[in-house]
Amino acid sequence: EEARKRGEKIPERYEFRIISKDGKTKTVEVTTVNIGKKGEVKVMGILRDITERIKAEEEVLKLSELYLKISMSINRNDSIEKFGEEMIEIIKEAFECDFANFFICDEKVLIPVAHIGYPPDLQNISIKNIKIDESQPWEVVKACLSKKERYVENLQEYEPLSFNRDLYRKYNLRELYTIPLITKNELHGVIQVATSSKNVLPNEKRRILSSISEEIAAGIAKIKAEEEMKRVLEEERRFKMDTSHYFFNPITIAKGYLHLAMEEAPEECKKKIESAYHAITRVEKVVKNVTQRGEIRE
Repeated sequence: EEARKRGEKIPERYEFRIISKDGKTKTVEVTTVNIGKKGEVKVMGILRDITERIKAEEEVLKLSELYLKISMSINRNDSIEKFGEEMIEIIKEAFECDFANFFICDEKVLIPVAHIGYPPDLQNISIKNIKIDESQPWEVVKACLSKKERYVENLQEYEPLSFNRDLYRKYNLRELYTIPLITKNELHGVIQVATSSKNVLPNEKRRILSSISEEIAAGIAKIKAEEEMKRVLEEERRFKMDTSHYFFNPITIAKGYLHLAMEEAPEECKKKIESAYHAITRVEKVVKNVTQRGEIRE
């Protein structure tokens, strides 16, 4: 109001942060309206708490950035190992977690393909092939079997993994968040992140991590499909080479002998040799079509 009286231009709407009575930082939007009569400056201000809206906008922005990074990684990498390594780097940077690992589901076994932050003694117990079985205590297995996310708020007090409690205390591990990677109801793997008491994993971070899990799963599915296609094409190439080798060599030899026989044979035998030569030529055409066009025809 005082600034308006001095003739300064004041925006009708602006934002600032306040500390509420409970000690939390909130973002407030202020809308001002001049309600004074002619020549009189009298301002009414309306304050609105927009903390949740700002958080939502930040989440949307962060999600869009993460989706872009994931999409670029999917297009750039031709192996799940390389893709997994990039995903772990992206997740560690975006969510400020201390440890992260990436497992691929291969039938009844979880295979670690990438990890970050683990010291050797913690790595020895956490980064290994794990059988997917109900008797296993590991959170990655439980997430696979249930196809649901799992969150442990305090690892140091978590009874199912109490056999590792000394290590969790040694590295001050607190939270553990495990997300199954599922797309089209098919399980492809698991991502697991862990934080110390210095780096908490609040709801909004877990929500964002959960949101990108399907995109990561889709990336794994795409790379798997490409790897399978390469395998099939390589098998087809080998089949054609083997077919050419095992068929064309004998056919060429047979045609050579028939050609010689034709020159030396009496007239009454030449017609039969010609028929045999023609039959072998037909077989040769079929083999060529199989190896060159994938068609069984002359």
